[in-house]
Amino acid sequence: MRHVFFFIKGQLAMIACISHVNSACADIDVIACREQAAADPNMCQDPVLSTTACPSYCKKCPLTCYHCQTTGQNNVPCTTQKTCAVGEQCVYREITDPLTGSTEHISTCASNKVCLGQELMQVVFGRRSINTRNVAIQCCSSDLCNAATTTTTSIRTTMTPTPTSNCDSSNNYHQLSYINKRFCIKIHNESKEWGVARHACMLENADLVVLDSHDKHAAMTSHLRSVHILSDIWIGALVVDKTRSFYWLNNASLPSHSTEWGRGQPDDTGDNHQHEDCVTIRPQDGFKFHDRTCFTQLKFICERTL
Repeated sequence: MRHVFFFIKGQLAMIACISHVNSACADIDVIACREQAAADPNMCQDPVLSTTACPSYCKKCPLTCYHCQTTGQNNVPCTTQKTCAVGEQCVYREITDPLTGSTEHISTCASNKVCLGQELMQVVFGRRSINTRNVAIQCCSSDLCNAATTTTTSIRTTMTPTPTSNCDSSNNYHQLSYINKRFCIKIHNESKEWGVARHACMLENADLVVLDSHDKHAAMTSHLRSVHILSDIWIGALVVDKTRSFYWLNNASLPSHSTEWGRGQPDDTGDNHQHEDCVTIRPQDGFKFHDRTCFTQLKFICERTL
Protein backbone atom coordinates (compact mmCIF):
# COMPACT_ATOMS: atom_id res chain seq x y z
CA MET A 1 0.00 0.00 0.00
CA ARG A 2 3.00 2.32 -0.20
CA HIS A 3 1.69 3.85 -3.38
CA VAL A 4 -1.12 5.53 -1.41
CA PHE A 5 1.24 8.36 -0.54
CA PHE A 6 1.21 9.48 -4.15
CA PHE A 7 -2.56 10.06 -4.18
CA ILE A 8 -4.07 13.38 -3.36
CA LYS A 9 -5.07 13.85 0.28
CA GLY A 10 -8.75 13.16 -0.32
CA GLN A 11 -8.02 9.80 -1.95
CA LEU A 12 -5.56 8.91 0.80
CA ALA A 13 -8.07 9.68 3.50
CA MET A 14 -10.64 7.45 1.79
CA ILE A 15 -8.20 4.53 1.52
CA ALA A 16 -7.09 5.00 5.13
CA CYS A 17 -10.67 5.00 6.38
CA ILE A 18 -11.45 1.77 4.53
CA SER A 19 -8.31 0.16 5.95
CA HIS A 20 -9.30 1.14 9.49
CA VAL A 21 -12.90 0.02 9.51
CA ASN A 22 -12.11 -3.11 11.49
CA SER A 23 -8.78 -2.14 13.06
CA ALA A 24 -7.48 -0.23 16.05
CA CYS A 25 -5.45 2.97 15.77
CA ALA A 26 -2.59 1.82 13.53
CA ASP A 27 -0.62 2.82 10.46
CA ILE A 28 -1.98 1.52 7.15
CA ASP A 29 1.59 0.65 6.12
CA VAL A 30 4.40 0.92 8.69
CA ILE A 31 7.25 0.85 6.16
CA ALA A 32 5.55 3.37 3.89
CA CYS A 33 5.08 5.75 6.82
CA ARG A 34 8.77 5.61 7.64
CA GLU A 35 9.72 6.17 4.01
CA GLN A 36 7.32 9.08 3.62
CA ALA A 37 8.60 10.68 6.85
CA ALA A 38 12.16 10.39 5.56
CA ALA A 39 11.12 12.12 2.33
CA ASP A 40 8.95 14.71 4.09
CA PRO A 41 10.03 15.59 7.67
CA ASN A 42 6.80 17.59 8.08
CA MET A 43 4.56 14.63 7.30
CA CYS A 44 3.20 14.41 10.85
CA GLN A 45 2.03 18.00 10.64
CA ASP A 46 -0.29 17.07 7.79
CA PRO A 47 -3.79 16.59 9.31
CA VAL A 48 -4.69 13.85 6.80
CA LEU A 49 -1.52 11.78 6.76
CA SER A 50 -0.93 12.01 10.50
CA THR A 51 -4.43 11.03 11.59
CA THR A 52 -5.65 8.60 8.92
CA ALA A 53 -2.59 7.03 7.32
CA CYS A 54 0.18 7.11 9.93
CA PRO A 55 -1.39 7.82 13.34
CA SER A 56 0.90 5.45 15.23
CA TYR A 57 4.09 6.76 13.62
CA CYS A 58 2.97 10.34 14.28
CA LYS A 59 2.04 9.50 17.90
CA LYS A 60 -1.63 10.30 17.37
CA CYS A 61 -2.81 7.06 19.00
CA PRO A 62 -3.71 7.18 22.70
CA LEU A 63 -1.71 4.95 25.04
CA THR A 64 -3.22 2.34 27.33
CA CYS A 65 -1.70 2.62 30.81
CA TYR A 66 -2.12 0.97 34.19
CA HIS A 67 -4.36 3.08 36.45
CA CYS A 68 -4.17 2.40 40.21
CA GLN A 69 -3.38 4.12 43.50
CA THR A 70 -2.35 2.30 46.68
CA THR A 71 -0.75 3.26 49.98
CA GLY A 72 1.71 1.12 51.89
CA GLN A 73 5.28 -0.07 52.08
CA ASN A 74 4.81 -2.61 49.29
CA ASN A 75 3.09 -1.87 46.03
CA VAL A 76 0.14 -4.11 45.11
CA PRO A 77 0.27 -5.23 41.45
CA CYS A 78 -1.99 -3.05 39.31
CA THR A 79 -4.37 -4.66 36.82
CA THR A 80 -6.78 -1.79 36.10
CA GLN A 81 -6.15 -0.11 32.76
CA LYS A 82 -6.98 3.31 31.35
CA THR A 83 -6.94 4.80 27.86
CA CYS A 84 -5.01 8.06 28.01
CA ALA A 85 -5.68 11.27 26.16
CA VAL A 86 -3.69 11.78 22.97
CA GLY A 87 -0.28 13.21 23.85
CA GLU A 88 -0.19 11.83 27.40
CA GLN A 89 2.40 9.33 28.63
CA CYS A 90 2.19 6.46 31.09
CA VAL A 91 3.57 7.32 34.52
CA TYR A 92 4.43 5.40 37.68
CA ARG A 93 4.91 7.63 40.71
CA GLU A 94 5.94 7.01 44.31
CA ILE A 95 5.40 9.72 46.92
CA THR A 96 6.99 8.98 50.29
CA ASP A 97 6.38 10.91 53.51
CA PRO A 98 9.57 10.60 55.57
CA LEU A 99 7.73 11.71 58.70
CA THR A 100 5.30 8.77 58.68
CA GLY A 101 7.07 6.33 56.35
CA SER A 102 3.89 6.05 54.28
CA THR A 103 4.33 5.60 50.53
CA GLU A 104 1.72 6.22 47.84
CA HIS A 105 2.06 4.18 44.63
CA ILE A 106 0.31 5.71 41.63
CA SER A 107 0.08 4.31 38.10
CA THR A 108 -1.84 6.41 35.59
CA CYS A 109 -1.61 8.72 32.56
CA ALA A 110 0.23 12.03 32.76
CA SER A 111 0.93 15.10 30.69
CA ASN A 112 4.39 15.93 29.40
CA LYS A 113 4.56 18.67 32.04
CA VAL A 114 4.42 16.10 34.83
CA CYS A 115 7.15 14.05 33.19
CA LEU A 116 9.34 17.14 32.82
CA GLY A 117 8.86 18.06 36.47
CA GLN A 118 6.89 21.21 35.83
CA GLU A 119 3.74 19.92 37.53
CA LEU A 120 5.46 17.97 40.27
CA MET A 121 4.53 20.70 42.72
CA GLN A 122 0.86 20.46 41.75
CA VAL A 123 0.81 16.73 42.46
CA VAL A 124 1.66 17.09 46.14
CA PHE A 125 0.76 20.70 46.88
CA GLY A 126 -1.95 21.05 49.52
CA ARG A 127 -1.59 17.61 51.11
CA ARG A 128 1.74 18.22 52.80
CA SER A 129 4.47 20.72 52.18
CA ILE A 130 6.45 19.74 49.10
CA ASN A 131 9.58 20.24 51.17
CA THR A 132 8.85 17.15 53.28
CA ARG A 133 8.00 14.61 50.60
CA ASN A 134 10.24 12.46 48.42
CA VAL A 135 9.02 11.81 44.90
CA ALA A 136 10.10 9.28 42.29
CA ILE A 137 8.60 9.42 38.80
CA GLN A 138 8.90 7.05 35.85
CA CYS A 139 7.44 8.10 32.50
CA CYS A 140 7.30 5.93 29.39
CA SER A 141 5.58 6.01 26.01
CA SER A 142 4.39 2.50 25.17
CA ASP A 143 1.25 0.61 26.18
CA LEU A 144 1.18 -0.71 29.78
CA CYS A 145 4.78 0.33 30.41
CA ASN A 146 4.08 1.85 33.85
CA ALA A 147 3.92 -1.25 36.02
CA ALA A 148 5.77 -0.97 39.33
CA THR A 149 8.36 -3.45 38.07
CA THR A 150 9.11 -1.42 34.94
CA THR A 151 12.76 -0.96 34.05
CA THR A 152 12.18 2.58 32.81
CA THR A 153 14.86 4.90 34.14
CA SER A 154 13.58 6.87 37.11
CA ILE A 155 14.93 9.77 39.08
CA ARG A 156 14.34 10.01 42.82
CA THR A 157 14.64 13.48 44.21
CA THR A 158 14.32 14.90 47.70
CA MET A 159 12.42 18.13 47.35
CA THR A 160 14.52 19.95 49.97
CA PRO A 161 18.27 20.15 49.24
CA THR A 162 20.46 19.20 52.19
CA PRO A 163 21.71 22.38 53.92
CA THR A 164 25.43 23.11 53.59
CA SER A 165 27.63 25.16 55.88
CA ASN A 166 29.24 27.17 53.10
CA CYS A 167 29.28 27.69 49.35
CA ASP A 168 31.35 25.28 47.28
CA SER A 169 33.27 27.76 45.17
CA SER A 170 35.05 24.90 43.41
CA ASN A 171 31.74 24.08 41.71
CA ASN A 172 31.13 27.71 40.69
CA TYR A 173 28.70 28.50 43.52
CA HIS A 174 28.86 32.02 44.93
CA GLN A 175 27.71 33.38 48.26
CA LEU A 176 25.48 36.46 48.21
CA SER A 177 24.23 38.45 51.20
CA TYR A 178 21.28 40.64 52.13
CA ILE A 179 20.19 42.00 55.56
CA ASN A 180 22.48 39.71 57.56
CA LYS A 181 21.36 36.68 55.55
CA ARG A 182 23.31 34.56 53.09
CA PHE A 183 22.39 32.45 50.10
CA CYS A 184 24.46 30.37 47.73
CA ILE A 185 23.83 30.49 43.97
CA LYS A 186 25.22 29.26 40.68
CA ILE A 187 24.38 30.60 37.23
CA HIS A 188 24.15 27.91 34.55
CA ASN A 189 24.90 29.35 31.13
CA GLU A 190 23.59 26.35 29.19
CA SER A 191 19.95 26.72 28.17
CA LYS A 192 17.31 24.23 29.37
CA GLU A 193 13.55 23.98 29.77
CA TRP A 194 12.31 24.91 33.24
CA GLY A 195 11.72 21.34 34.41
CA VAL A 196 15.04 20.09 33.04
CA ALA A 197 16.81 23.06 34.62
CA ARG A 198 15.28 22.23 37.98
CA HIS A 199 16.46 18.64 37.71
CA ALA A 200 19.99 19.85 36.89
CA CYS A 201 19.95 21.91 40.09
CA MET A 202 18.76 18.92 42.12
CA LEU A 203 21.68 16.86 40.87
CA GLU A 204 23.91 19.46 42.55
CA ASN A 205 22.04 19.29 45.88
CA ALA A 206 20.28 22.53 44.99
CA ASP A 207 17.05 23.86 43.48
CA LEU A 208 16.06 26.78 41.30
CA VAL A 209 16.63 30.00 43.21
CA VAL A 210 13.80 31.39 45.36
CA LEU A 211 13.64 35.20 45.51
CA ASP A 212 10.74 35.59 47.93
CA SER A 213 11.70 38.99 49.33
CA HIS A 214 12.52 42.37 47.81
CA ASP A 215 15.95 42.44 49.44
CA LYS A 216 16.93 38.99 48.20
CA HIS A 217 15.72 39.90 44.71
CA ALA A 218 17.82 43.09 44.89
CA ALA A 219 20.93 41.13 45.91
CA MET A 220 20.37 38.71 43.03
CA THR A 221 19.84 41.59 40.60
CA SER A 222 23.10 43.23 41.65
CA HIS A 223 25.00 40.01 41.01
CA LEU A 224 23.36 39.45 37.62
CA ARG A 225 24.34 42.97 36.59
CA SER A 226 27.93 42.36 37.68
CA VAL A 227 28.26 39.22 35.55
CA HIS A 228 26.51 40.85 32.58
CA ILE A 229 23.45 38.61 32.25
CA LEU A 230 21.58 40.09 29.29
CA SER A 231 18.72 37.66 28.62
CA ASP A 232 15.91 35.93 30.52
CA ILE A 233 17.00 33.40 33.13
CA TRP A 234 14.89 30.80 34.98
CA ILE A 235 14.12 31.10 38.70
CA GLY A 236 12.14 28.88 41.09
CA ALA A 237 8.52 29.98 40.77
CA LEU A 238 5.59 28.62 38.77
CA VAL A 239 1.81 28.35 38.49
CA VAL A 240 0.39 25.67 40.79
CA ASP A 241 -3.38 25.73 40.21
CA LYS A 242 -6.08 26.58 37.68
CA THR A 243 -6.50 30.08 39.12
CA ARG A 244 -3.00 30.84 37.81
CA SER A 245 -1.61 31.53 41.26
CA PHE A 246 2.19 31.66 41.33
CA TYR A 247 4.20 30.09 44.13
CA TRP A 248 7.87 29.78 44.95
CA LEU A 249 9.36 26.33 45.38
CA ASN A 250 9.39 26.87 49.16
CA ASN A 251 5.56 27.25 49.07
CA ALA A 252 5.66 31.03 49.52
CA SER A 253 3.15 32.92 47.40
CA LEU A 254 4.23 35.19 44.55
CA PRO A 255 1.22 37.51 44.22
CA SER A 256 0.38 38.78 40.74
CA HIS A 257 0.23 42.32 42.16
CA SER A 258 3.79 42.17 43.52
CA THR A 259 5.98 45.07 42.44
CA GLU A 260 8.71 42.54 41.63
CA TRP A 261 6.84 41.70 38.40
CA GLY A 262 7.71 43.56 35.21
CA ARG A 263 5.44 45.85 33.23
CA GLY A 264 2.11 44.15 32.48
CA GLN A 265 3.24 40.89 34.10
CA PRO A 266 2.21 38.16 34.51
CA ASP A 267 0.33 38.20 31.20
CA ASP A 268 0.17 34.53 30.06
CA THR A 269 0.65 35.37 26.37
CA GLY A 270 2.66 32.34 25.26
CA ASP A 271 3.23 31.32 21.66
CA ASN A 272 1.12 28.57 20.05
CA HIS A 273 -1.53 28.87 22.79
CA GLN A 274 0.87 27.54 25.44
CA HIS A 275 0.41 28.90 28.96
CA GLU A 276 3.24 30.85 30.55
CA ASP A 277 3.44 28.90 33.80
CA CYS A 278 7.09 29.46 34.80
CA VAL A 279 8.99 32.56 35.90
CA THR A 280 12.14 34.29 34.69
CA ILE A 281 14.15 37.38 35.54
CA ARG A 282 14.29 39.74 32.56
CA PRO A 283 17.35 42.05 32.42
CA GLN A 284 15.77 44.18 29.67
CA ASP A 285 12.97 45.11 32.10
CA GLY A 286 15.07 46.09 35.08
CA PHE A 287 15.59 42.47 36.19
CA LYS A 288 11.90 42.16 37.00
CA PHE A 289 9.93 38.90 36.93
CA HIS A 290 8.23 37.71 33.72
CA ASP A 291 6.12 34.62 33.09
CA ARG A 292 7.30 32.40 30.22
CA THR A 293 6.30 29.13 28.59
CA CYS A 294 8.03 26.41 30.62
CA PHE A 295 9.28 24.60 27.51
CA THR A 296 11.41 27.60 26.52
CA GLN A 297 15.13 26.88 26.82
CA LEU A 298 16.88 29.48 28.98
CA LYS A 299 19.82 29.88 31.32
CA PHE A 300 18.98 29.24 34.98
CA ILE A 301 20.05 29.93 38.57
CA CYS A 302 20.48 27.20 41.18
CA GLU A 303 20.44 27.84 44.93
CA ARG A 304 21.88 25.74 47.74
CA THR A 305 20.42 25.97 51.22
CA LEU A 306 22.85 27.34 53.82
